[in-house]
Amino acid sequence: MAKKVHYYYPAAKESLILDDLDEIITLAVNIATGKEVPENTLNGMSLEKYSRYMTAPHRMDLIVAPMAVNNKRLCPLDCSCCYADHHEMMDITEPLPTEEWKKIIDACREARIPMLTFTGGEPLTRPDIVDLVAHASWFVTRLNTNAFHLTRELAQALRDASLDGIQITLYSSDPAIHDDLVGKPGAWEKTVVGIKNALEAGLSVSINTPLVERNKDFASTLRFAHSLGIYCVGCSSLIPTGGAQEQIATGKALTPKALKQILKEAVDLCKELNMEISFTSPGWLDSQELLDLGLPSAPQCGACLSNMAVAPNGQVVPCQSWLNGQTLGDMRTTPWKSIWKNSTCVRIRSQYAGKPHCALKEVK
Repeated sequence: MAKKVHYYYPAAKESLILDDLDEIITLAVNIATGKEVPENTLNGMSLEKYSRYMTAPHRMDLIVAPMAVNNKRLCPLDCSCCYADHHEMMDITEPLPTEEWKKIIDACREARIPMLTFTGGEPLTRPDIVDLVAHASWFVTRLNTNAFHLTRELAQALRDASLDGIQITLYSSDPAIHDDLVGKPGAWEKTVVGIKNALEAGLSVSINTPLVERNKDFASTLRFAHSLGIYCVGCSSLIPTGGAQEQIATGKALTPKALKQILKEAVDLCKELNMEISFTSPGWLDSQELLDLGLPSAPQCGACLSNMAVAPNGQVVPCQSWLNGQTLGDMRTTPWKSIWKNSTCVRIRSQYAGKPHCALKEVK
């Protein structure tokens, strides 16, 4: 094991690798057997401090599906909170073919990026999505979807292609509220069928719920998700980009006070139901408030640090929601070091990333 790790990290001393492996194994054994967590494992390093040692993000989000091609909409839904909507980068003239995305996946491996997320738009609108997931089997892989097109056969094919996890957006347990927020009558039923298909195929399934005033009864959504067999849930407030900007501007987003109350009820309910919950939007609540609520950690901006993204045209952007046209290079042709050390990338990383707020609140 140590030799294999050393192959991927040749600059690391063997003694350091052995010490790290011993710490990981001890931690896993202690957790599995109900023993105390070793004290030295609590002495972690913040992402901000660790960033100077990083040469690539922990995750690359591959936006394999645009919202539209030549103004013809591909995504089957019209979500009012969609971050990917209303961006020129998401309406392209021609999608990248399969082989070009495979080149991008190979480039991510050469850069030693350990995790890939297939997203969009709606990634299941690509007929080659299973082929792309299979090509990425070296990575930890995840797929973000509205599950509108997730048939039983497709779910099984994704599982067979070694997809590690699938995150499905569910706005509400109330069909009328969900359908209203996604702009499509009957969408709730298709999404719920998609969730069931994913579970039946043996995929690791989580749901994500962007929280706004319209679906603030999050507790009912959690109970419904639990009844389906979901034990991992995420929720967020709104990032000021795409369609979400209008929601924020018109007062449809939750106030920090209302958000805090909803999260408090959600954390208490998840403890009761033995569910894991995470809140992913930095900057809406104070870090200490979130920790006091019992959430595992305060969310931080990961742009140009823990996560980056490749847009539908192959261009690298700071994060999957940063679609204002600011690019850092082409993943197929620009050397990775030039992307990582791009002056804009370095500035975003040092100025915003690793801090408990969303850079898009400050960058226009």
